[in-house]
Amino acid sequence: IKEVERVEDRLSKLYRAVEQSPSIVMITDNQGMIEYVNPKFEQITGYTPEEIIGTDATTLGKLAPDELQRMWDTLRSGEEWRGEFYNKKKNGDHYWEHASISSVRNSGGVITHFIKVAEDVTEKKGAEEISKEKNKLQQYLDIAGVVLVAIDADQKVILINRKGCQVLGYDEEDIVGKNWFDTFIPEAVRDKVKAGFAILMHGDIEPAEHFENPIMTKAGEERLMAWHNSVLRNENGRIIATLSSGEDITERKRTDEKLRESEEKFRSVAQSAKEAIVSINAQGEIVFWNHGAEIIFGYPAQEIVGKPLTVIIPERFLEDHIRAMNRLSAGEESSILDRTIERVGIRRDGTEFPIELSIARWSTKEEGVFFTCIVRDIT
Repeated sequence: IKEVERVEDRLSKLYRAVEQSPSIVMITDNQGMIEYVNPKFEQITGYTPEEIIGTDATTLGKLAPDELQRMWDTLRSGEEWRGEFYNKKKNGDHYWEHASISSVRNSGGVITHFIKVAEDVTEKKGAEEISKEKNKLQQYLDIAGVVLVAIDADQKVILINRKGCQVLGYDEEDIVGKNWFDTFIPEAVRDKVKAGFAILMHGDIEPAEHFENPIMTKAGEERLMAWHNSVLRNENGRIIATLSSGEDITERKRTDEKLRESEEKFRSVAQSAKEAIVSINAQGEIVFWNHGAEIIFGYPAQEIVGKPLTVIIPERFLEDHIRAMNRLSAGEESSILDRTIERVGIRRDGTEFPIELSIARWSTKEEGVFFTCIVRDIT
């Protein structure tokens, strides 16, 4: 009798443990027909034991056909199977379940039942999917050749891509969470840039959509950035952050400044020259006319710039001039380039006079071919 009592006590404890288990417990026969489910099953799925006992367990969830066959082969061989089911609750909602299924044998070693212990891993799967999507998004952002940075309403960096880290000279963990303006914007322009951010956060995007400002790198160097700004909104349409793409234009600005300085030097020298210095584009239109040209030909710059060079060429030479210009514009070599030749010019008053000139061809990537002539009056 005592042995029976001990067995009954053990069975009672086992039953209570299964009934109170935080995991789903299901017992089926060897064909997969449900014979028992614990309260956790009802809590998760919404099905009562009376509704579910006697039904086929495989109808509750989805498993790829090849994986389903592998599961049965594993279980019928007496081994444990582990995997995930995409199950359907009574109300139609779906949930992910991570399960461990083992076989139960009788005293003769024959498999009579299967027991499944499972966990609802829907939230975990959701977090994993979010993490995957975030990682995928980060990969896309890191491929971008421009700086991408998101700043929340508290002015803190919530996202920055690899290019942004490279330009600033910091690791990502040293940037995210920091106040963007207090940490990475030079003090001299900090208030101005903050004002632009405030405009964006209030939804007035157009005035601050394009913005140029310096940033401060870890090495203490200022880099000039050209930003294109937009906003991020939550599901209610409220602006929660800004998203900016920025291009480092420091070197371009330096090059432009050097070019402007060079142009100013050229204009200064050209304007002080006694000779006429005249530049034309590939269409033969005058684009530069110095003070010497004003004196020699009699045309003020504001009157002649934009007009064809033919206004200072006698009519009888126009045909030869047009042929020569076509050859030069096409890139052909010409005997008149880079040497001094004598021609005839015509002044504003219509008088002709002998001139000595030299012609140089040059070009820019944006605007194409130009020609510059240095002309002397050899009367």
